[in-house]
Amino acid sequence: MLFGYATLSVLQDVDQSSIYAVAWNLVCGLEVRDFNQEQLRILFHAHLMHRFLGFLRLLTVTYPAWLMKEARDAWMHNVQNHTTVSRAH
Repeated sequence: MLFGYATLSVLQDVDQSSIYAVAWNLVCGLEVRDFNQEQLRILFHAHLMHRFLGFLRLLTVTYPAWLMKEARDAWMHNVQNHTTVSRAH
């Protein structure tokens, strides 16, 4: 859901919603073991879109502590191996 919302915000200029921040807060209550590698990659990608695209930065969210280690490492594994998941990635 987070990736989908971030993508719609980027591509279709969808308005921000408090549900997006609530979803991030729900993710913060989970642990890294609750996600498989693909889900971690997608979650980190959503974080990147949120953090580096101006209009998404207006909405403050809390990220789980493990996002910058385990999720980033899963995402970087695809980058280092030149894995193309989709054209959007």
